[in-house]
Amino acid sequence: GNSLHFRARDTGQSADFTPPAWAERFEECMPYRPHTYFESGYWWIELGWPRNTTRDGEELRDELLAHVLGGWDHIKNHCPKTRETARNWAIDWIGMVPGRRGSRRFVGAHVITQRDIDAGGVFPDTVGFGGWEIDDHTKEGMRELAKKPSFDGVNHWLYFVRPFGVPLRSLYAQELPNLFFAGRCMSASRLAFNSLRVMLTLGALGEAAGTAAALCVKGDVAPADLSTAQIQALQQRLLRNDVFLPGVANQDADDLARTATATASSEAPLDSVPDETGLGMPDPLAQLIPVGSAGLATTQVYLESPAAEPRTVKAVLCPATHVWDLPPLERDESVAGCTVEVPAGVTGWLALDWDLPDLPAGLYWLRLESVPDIVWRYTTETIPGCPAARFTNERWWFTPGPFGRWRTFAVRIAPDPAAYGAANVLTGVARPGEATNLWRSAPAAGLPASLELDLGAEREVAGAHLTFDTDLSRVNRQMPAFFCAPECVRDYEIQAWIDGGWQTLASVCGNVQRKRIHPLAPTRTQRLRLVALATHGVPEARLYEVRVYGTCSTC
Repeated sequence: GNSLHFRARDTGQSADFTPPAWAERFEECMPYRPHTYFESGYWWIELGWPRNTTRDGEELRDELLAHVLGGWDHIKNHCPKTRETARNWAIDWIGMVPGRRGSRRFVGAHVITQRDIDAGGVFPDTVGFGGWEIDDHTKEGMRELAKKPSFDGVNHWLYFVRPFGVPLRSLYAQELPNLFFAGRCMSASRLAFNSLRVMLTLGALGEAAGTAAALCVKGDVAPADLSTAQIQALQQRLLRNDVFLPGVANQDADDLARTATATASSEAPLDSVPDETGLGMPDPLAQLIPVGSAGLATTQVYLESPAAEPRTVKAVLCPATHVWDLPPLERDESVAGCTVEVPAGVTGWLALDWDLPDLPAGLYWLRLESVPDIVWRYTTETIPGCPAARFTNERWWFTPGPFGRWRTFAVRIAPDPAAYGAANVLTGVARPGEATNLWRSAPAAGLPASLELDLGAEREVAGAHLTFDTDLSRVNRQMPAFFCAPECVRDYEIQAWIDGGWQTLASVCGNVQRKRIHPLAPTRTQRLRLVALATHGVPEARLYEVRVYGTCSTC
């Protein structure tokens, strides 16, 4: 269906509201439609069926406006939970163009289905990704208040969708040889489109379609006739622009860094500082941990027990293939187990002895089984690339839940897995996946910190790409105005080794961006380095990827 949204503000004084006679009346609270937050909203003010959402747009807009004002009347004048708190609030904006979730869709060379999404969307021509749940709204919307506006009340715990690839074939027409499309008319089944329709996904797919169209014009080729090599070139162009393509890594032949060696002034161990808060364990909890080439000897977990008697906590290790891999927890696929005694009234680090020197390197879920009265403390700062999970509503989901920044549990690992080495900037993947893919300098070493690339031989360098950490798990709309990610490198220099010394090629102060592209004065050198001078908060440098190019045209 279609929705209209509004925005309200606190006027600082009493603001009465008298609805127009044509507004809908909602004197009783509307079930399944939360409205105690009233600064803006609401997705559930939705209408469609039996009208045609495309042809009847103006009629739907008028009906939706009547529902928006009727809902505001309920908040201001009728709802016992909001009448007082909303006393000084007034609407200052209402959208006049209904947001349309979906209407017609075109048939492309491939129609994405729910099965594609459930399988992870592995395609040879992946050019984008999705990750929203299959959010199927009930067709009646506000016409049937007794029904939930979404088939599950937008219960993300029940219907987990991991990031999945979207193929180029779903962005061009099957029968019209030169027609690209993206957005709400893309080629997908009704159920699959309920995941794809969110704006961030469709925006990224629009970039993919536009880039593909430019490639087709340049090569004078129809979309369906693109060769494997041309599709791979398209994927590499998108990756270069910091588009995430699940299962596709940097293979850019022009990137000189792909054959380089990376070293750093320091590398961070995997450590954590326990927070004052945590999660209780009436249900199991889990923390993803990396294991290095030396296997796993012990893990320490920071637990709090107010119990008057000792408790026994059982732990198991479940192998994971990537940071989104919850199914091993669902299937209880453990490879090892151990227990630890938690003394009465203790709060502190407790050791789990594994003695697994031959455990294959990779990612594992450290799962603690349910124990009454025990709390597993969060970390003060999220451990990059290592999410945590909880069992809730009969399903596993990331902590603390949807629509909030991820939290991680306090854990220490021995031997240290070397999860944040300098070589991570050359993995070809610029965000966590099958590994952390992140270089972190050691916090104890402070700043400045540097990362150096040895190109193997003297080469001409004319451009560099840097991808910093801005914590993509953070929800932007929940951040204050002018927020800067504390993890982001703020001030830095790019330097080259020339005539026996380091010379600065580029200097930046005040960076707030994740991706920076630097055309450089053409310079012959074998060694380049990034010197991180300051961040927006953390005492360490973080970097996902470095690319180096020999000409500005390829940069």
